[in-house]
Amino acid sequence: MEKNITLQQSDIRVINAKQVQTSALLDGMKKAATAPMEWLRQYYSGVLEREVTMSQTLRYLHAQLAFVMCVFPTYDSLLVHLGVCAWMLWAVLKCRG
Repeated sequence: MEKNITLQQSDIRVINAKQVQTSALLDGMKKAATAPMEWLRQYYSGVLEREVTMSQTLRYLHAQLAFVMCVFPTYDSLLVHLGVCAWMLWAVLKCRG
């Protein structure tokens, strides 16, 4: 005589150890990659004496790069220099908006 038993499962989750390690590794890499930007955001917040968001930090950094490219040209063309100056003006106006 055979005995049949029915087993039910509920809310059992299988965790793949490789996925957990990969997720932790990616989170660590993301944190390490964004740490300099977070430091820069905090620096701008301290200098401006108000809270600065990450997008504002990127705009300020963009404007600084455009300023450096405009003030210290490494090219001979006047047309390129005028284009870089226009880029700097646009970047500064984006910071104000």
